[in-house]
This record gives sequence, structure tokens and C-alpha cells, in this order.
Amino acid sequence: MQKRVNFAIFDILKSVVDSRMPDLVYRNAHATAAKEKISSLQSQIRTLQKFAEINRYDSSDVKDATGKIVDCEYEIKELEKSASNLHFVRSELNASAEFYHIYDAVSKSVQLQKYYDEYARLNEKADDLSELMFACDINNDPKSRSSDICNQAIADYEMYTKSYDEIINRINILRGKIAELQR
Repeated sequence: MQKRVNFAIFDILKSVVDSRMPDLVYRNAHATAAKEKISSLQSQIRTLQKFAEINRYDSSDVKDATGKIVDCEYEIKELEKSASNLHFVRSELNASAEFYHIYDAVSKSVQLQKYYDEYARLNEKADDLSELMFACDINNDPKSRSSDICNQAIADYEMYTKSYDEIINRINILRGKIAELQR
């Protein structure tokens, strides 16, 4: 037997996930940019190392290149702090996306159940009205009933017909909503 969880819990969880999303998106963008910047700085270091190797006899150029390499390495170490969270942040974003998928499925299931319940209730009410309309048809026989009963039967029939038409319209709307959710 499967246990049913109150949908309100999903709403609470969704609010928690919603509140965390902006920070996760920001941290993902920041960590991704840091990774890209690290790659660019590593390429720059390789270029500076080649430059220093080619100009090894010009000490001022080598000194400048070495200083820039040290600066790039320091910047890489600082950026690695931000970039190190990238895997965690992406796993959290994936978990959030999975939660939203589950939330949508559960939400759709709950909504479908509400529609099915209303549909069944309205269908039962339409059957009851159909029986009442049939009884009005029987009571609308001037040969076997008094004119007061016939007039009452006609008035009741019109009222029941109006209610029946409203219920059938609502049932048709529910059918459309159910079909839409089942896609």
C-alpha cells in the first residue's frame, strides 16, 4: 500500500527550493566565469613562459614576464576558491530541476484527482436531475393528474433542465481540463 503525502508539504518544499534558486544561479554563473577565467589565465601563463624562454637573454623582459606569471598564478588561486564549488552548485541545480519535475507531476496528479472527484459528483447530480425530469414528464399528464400538479411539473421540469444543462456544461469543461492535464 502506498502512502499519500499531503500536497501542502510539497508547497513548503517548493518555497524552500524557490528561495535558494537565485543564489544557486548566481553562484553557478560566478563559478563558471571563474573556471573560464582560470583557463584564460593558464593560457596566458603558457604564452608568458614561451615569451620568457625566447627572450631569456633580455633580463628585463624575463623579469616582467615572470612577474606577470606570478600575478596570474595568484589570481588563479583566488579564482579556484569560487570555481571549486561549481560541481556542488550544478548538482544542487540538477536536484532543484528534478524537484520541480516531481512537483509538477504531483501537482498535476492532485489537480486531476480534484477534477475526477468533481466530475463524479456532477455526474451523480446529473443522473439525479435526469430522474427528476423523468418524474416531471410522468406527472405532466393532464388526463391522470390535476392541472396544479401538471403546472408544478412543468415549472419543476424547466428548473431541472436549466440545472442539468449547467451541470453538463461544467462536465464538458472538466473533460477538457482533464484531457489537457493528461497530455
